[in-house]
Amino acid sequence: MYHLHDSLGYRLTYAARLNERRFEAGLTALGLTRLMWCVLCALEYEALHRPSEIAKFIGVDRTAISRCLKLMEARGLIARRAAKGDARARDVSATDAGRKVLLPATEAARENAAFWHEKLTAGDRIALLRALDCLTEQDDEPLMGI
Repeated sequence: MYHLHDSLGYRLTYAARLNERRFEAGLTALGLTRLMWCVLCALEYEALHRPSEIAKFIGVDRTAISRCLKLMEARGLIARRAAKGDARARDVSATDAGRKVLLPATEAARENAAFWHEKLTAGDRIALLRALDCLTEQDDEPLMGI
């Protein structure tokens, strides 16, 4: 016998999907995906500009970032140009439109985080973050998406 609802994997996945659904509702209204928001955060909040740096920071593979950057460029959210000192490399930057949509998207992220934050005590939050760190440590294999 296997009790699905007692499974750690099921419960982690279910909680992640609930979080995603709440957050994505706010992003969809802005025309963004979670990956697009992560890219804009990497550009504007972390000052990362090379696609490989962005992919590593987010934890996704380079092909996922390449596809996302193409779509973002087509939508006018980012611009790409030859990197200084290396004409083969490309630097990425947010456009005014990208920076403009990042502000309400970040507010949606804060609101979503606050929703989940209020459900747990301070001790529970610390324990959950520690447990998640244990579950994800030493797993450096990038994901196809986030």
